[in-house]
Amino acid sequence: MTEGAQVQPNGGPFEAIDPKLTVFALANGMDLAKDEGSRRLSWFTDGLERGLRIEPDGDHSFLVTAMAWRINTPDDITVGPVNDDVALGDLTAELEGGIQTANALQP
Repeated sequence: MTEGAQVQPNGGPFEAIDPKLTVFALANGMDLAKDEGSRRLSWFTDGLERGLRIEPDGDHSFLVTAMAWRINTPDDITVGPVNDDVALGDLTAELEGGIQTANALQP
């Protein structure tokens, strides 16, 4: 399920990755939340909510951060780095590795 399907003005930093993120979320049973300055893939496993936050990091790269939090406590998040310089062509591979990072986090 995707939320907040806003269009990026003038192409915006997410124009090129939104279709990839949508397909990745659907293929992996994740939710995709779209905020103005970031995207978040999220899922539930082992009694915890988990996620990957994707933010612009320069003109053509992205910062990917793994997250974990207890159900209904999104303000108490444990984070772990995945990669701070992800090129568009490497995004899917980094997200796959990020799933493992997020699943290993314990809040």
